[in-house]
Amino acid sequence: MEKKRLAPAVILIIAGIFAAWAYVSAPNDVWMCEDGQWVKYGDPTGAQPETICGSTSGTSVDGNDERWARITAAIADCRVVGIMQAHDLGVRVELKDGSREEAKEPALGDVMELWKRAKEKCGDDVIIAIE
Repeated sequence: MEKKRLAPAVILIIAGIFAAWAYVSAPNDVWMCEDGQWVKYGDPTGAQPETICGSTSGTSVDGNDERWARITAAIADCRVVGIMQAHDLGVRVELKDGSREEAKEPALGDVMELWKRAKEKCGDDVIIAIE
């Protein structure tokens, strides 16, 4: 009889732990591009990105602006261990937490310009790959 009562309680506890983990692991301290303006969420360690927010070059397709904003914030916050840039404007970054972000940069070379500005603060230990 007690096993029937214990199973729902265990499921609720596991669901609560998962929900708390998902909330804590979400990127809460970032700059996001919204309606052409950089909006601060939480308390990002880096300064407001210097790139143009909401480019008209077609980068807003499929949420690309948000992904590009996460990449620029990660570079500014020194959370990047690798940057890969392709000639088709594709950018992939590897983050220190093991995750990846991919987006199209507004113009060829934007990601390298961001890295040049962040390098003094972040150090020189980022792997750079250019296709």
